[in-house]
Amino acid sequence: MAEEGLDGASHGDGDRGGPASNVDRPSEAGGPFTHHLFICCNRREPGHRRGCCNPDGSDALRNAFKAQLKQRGLNAQVRANYSGCLDQCEMGPTLVIYPQGIWYGRVTLADVPRIIEETVVNGRVIAELLIFPLPQSSAARGADSI
Repeated sequence: MAEEGLDGASHGDGDRGGPASNVDRPSEAGGPFTHHLFICCNRREPGHRRGCCNPDGSDALRNAFKAQLKQRGLNAQVRANYSGCLDQCEMGPTLVIYPQGIWYGRVTLADVPRIIEETVVNGRVIAELLIFPLPQSSAARGADSI
């Protein structure tokens, strides 16, 4: 079922929600979301030397994030998006969280609730999933807290 998104356009998957003020959903970058998760859903042929973040084409990881956000009532503040190749294939499956600039790799379905709880809700970086150093602004606040 299509819904009207923040930009007034119709969105078939209905996960953008309706119009809301930025006061209701502030972000450090001034946008409508506190966190924007880009989950790599790129596919490659089986056995490719670089690996593949979405080998069966099911978008299972993205769908798990969307379901977990909805279940926790966070889908109005946090967006989980399909992403093409993030060029970190050997570290896949990968995701990047903006505006915080957190890159996680080797993410599994079992990691989804922990990423939502620890990083999105509580602002803590999960060190064992981190594949790049935090941006300087986040690093200045400490690696354990964003």
